[in-house]
Amino acid sequence: FWQVLAMPLGVVAMLQILSGASTFARQTVGAALLVLITVGTRFRPQPRSRVAPVWGGVAGACSGFFGGFVGMGGPPLVVYAIAHDWGKDRFRVFLWSQFLIANPLLLAVLTLRLGPDVLRDAGYGLALTPAIWAGMWLGFFATRHWDRARLDTAAIALLYLLGASSVLLPMLL
Repeated sequence: FWQVLAMPLGVVAMLQILSGASTFARQTVGAALLVLITVGTRFRPQPRSRVAPVWGGVAGACSGFFGGFVGMGGPPLVVYAIAHDWGKDRFRVFLWSQFLIANPLLLAVLTLRLGPDVLRDAGYGLALTPAIWAGMWLGFFATRHWDRARLDTAAIALLYLLGASSVLLPMLL
């Protein structure tokens, strides 16, 4: 719910900085992600079956805002999922279901704000669906014997990679 409410705010923020500072915005979010993950892994509480409902709202709102702002809505949801003692299948289902819910809304908001060219670009992305599915199934196959701790480690490593690439890539290009 909070993800849906915050996403348009992220798109509005993106449009405000679209005139040239978008690289800086992506770097800022990447740096914040690196700090968040570092603090979270350093002082990581024990995963539990339930966390306070407010954290679901915070994760959803941050996901929606960052998804609309710089297209990186996944990290807050990953952090939220890691805080739970869910099995690896529930972990994956939670993330995929959140992305499935959020992406049509993001497409609609972007189309309303930026015009119909967004739909053409979304069509290009849709054409890549077989490659995405192939990668997904390859990932499922490669990790089928992993336990939850190993999946958490891989998720954290990917978040670090995403944050570092957001910060460093613009400086290298």
